[in-house]
Amino acid sequence: NMVWSFTFSVYTFGEAGVLAMGELPLVVFFCVPTLSHHQVTVKKFASYKGKAMLYGMLAAGGGVYFVQYSWNISLLICQVLVGCVGMMYWWAHKADTCEYDPVLDA
Repeated sequence: NMVWSFTFSVYTFGEAGVLAMGELPLVVFFCVPTLSHHQVTVKKFASYKGKAMLYGMLAAGGGVYFVQYSWNISLLICQVLVGCVGMMYWWAHKADTCEYDPVLDA
């Protein structure tokens, strides 16, 4: 049981790494305020739809892993939160009718 819980936590840390890479433009934009003064374009790594699908697949994989191998509730909460981020991007994709960039137009 401990081996499966460890592998589930490794999966969750990998998932957190993917999320960090996907949200890196936001982190760079908000942590380095001089970028906005120099009008540096922060490009998104993926579209809203791409991020929504990737985060949804990661959350679904974590949910299956939870049910099949490890009933660790704290790691399940992480999977639910990743799914919520994916849903947020899915709704943004559905509502996006023009070229709106949440990083640059904030």
